[in-house]
Amino acid sequence: ADPRGRDGDNEPVDVAVGLVSGAPEKVIPVVSALRGNYPNPFNPSTTIAFDLARETDMRLSIYGIDGRLVRELVRGHYPAGRHEEVWDGRDAHGRGVASGTYFYVMQTEDLRQTRRMLLVK
Repeated sequence: ADPRGRDGDNEPVDVAVGLVSGAPEKVIPVVSALRGNYPNPFNPSTTIAFDLARETDMRLSIYGIDGRLVRELVRGHYPAGRHEEVWDGRDAHGRGVASGTYFYVMQTEDLRQTRRMLLVK
């Protein structure tokens, strides 16, 4: 069965489930989510991917295993869609960080998700 929904006038509309074919930059995810980084483990840099179901203010921060903020990678207003940011393995002062486990946290107005990554030198 095809999924159906209703618009603001209560008229039936088709609902896309999953990914829609076409250019990836035009895909609007159904839900916001922090995706895995790649590569993981990494050296010297890694790409962190995330989906936003709607336009929102968001932060993407890197924390050490001790819970200390290593670097606020991005902070700003983002449109809905798929996004990627690269972390170069450096702290807020531009210094390279030590090998080890780090956590990256995505926070929006209504979501906070955390994932783990491993830097191996």
